[in-house]
Amino acid sequence: MSIWNKVLIGLIIVAMLPGYYLASRTLKTYSYWGELVNKGEKRIAATEKEKQELIAGSPAGPGIRQLKADLERITFNRPRMWKDCAATVSLRGQSPSAKLTLDADTHGLTEKQAVYAFTQADANEGGAYLGVFKVTKAAKGSKDVTVETAYPLSDAAMKRLKEAKGPWVLYEQLPQDTQDAFAKTANKEENGVEEAAPAEAAKPKEDRPLNDYAFLFDWYRTQDAAYVDRIESGVRDKELLESTLADVKKHVEFYGSEIGSLKKTAQVVSEEDGVISGHLTQLRKTYEGVRKTISDFLTENKAMAGAIAKMQLEAARRVNERTASVMAATEKE
Repeated sequence: MSIWNKVLIGLIIVAMLPGYYLASRTLKTYSYWGELVNKGEKRIAATEKEKQELIAGSPAGPGIRQLKADLERITFNRPRMWKDCAATVSLRGQSPSAKLTLDADTHGLTEKQAVYAFTQADANEGGAYLGVFKVTKAAKGSKDVTVETAYPLSDAAMKRLKEAKGPWVLYEQLPQDTQDAFAKTANKEENGVEEAAPAEAAKPKEDRPLNDYAFLFDWYRTQDAAYVDRIESGVRDKELLESTLADVKKHVEFYGSEIGSLKKTAQVVSEEDGVISGHLTQLRKTYEGVRKTISDFLTENKAMAGAIAKMQLEAARRVNERTASVMAATEKE
């Protein structure tokens, strides 16, 4: 082999070294990118699966389609609602009023419109139903709205309205009951407070009957008014009975004093009766004496009358005898 061949082979070997290096780097780059492609494909597959679960849902939770359907079901024919209503309550009489400041002047409320008012806080934070109100003033272009209660409030409702805190939320119609309406309600076993949800809320969802709150509130308001009337009637009867009892006590006191007076009079009468009895006994004795005297006098008079009658008969006999003798002597002459 000539020197030139050796030189050519050496040059070829020297020239091949960068190629081998570049080839190894290319293979390594292909391997690295291949791993990235595999990882990317796996991530794409997982993302596609997650996307399908988010769209169609999974055992872990509902998907976008189901949530959209639930949202459409919830918002279908949903009445209007006004949140964040700053309220200034004026308690006067049995129909108090409130001045509300809404968050927009395009609220759409009109006068004489009925709305249902709640405190905006959750039930766990003291939220409560305040009652049915009617709009008395709602000027266009103004955020201020004046409402007053549609029905006279009881003392308990008045107290609840007075103690209401925070902004109000108004509903054009009462919210409808759902199976998960009380899902966030405080639990007595967890924090020691009274359970705010109805007893049915603790039952499984399929067992708890749904409530018509518009009917229930009207029914409870009617019952409350009936009980208020009964209480007022009972109070009036109690006052009448107390007045009657006071009169009876006065009569008892009066008749008690009369009885005391009559007892004193009876004592005086008893004493006088003793005097009268003694006097009567004396009169009876005197009467018996007078009667005996009269009887003796009558007896004596009878005896004297008999003697006088005998004397008169004797005198008549003697007169008759003298007259006869005189007549006889006269005839002889």
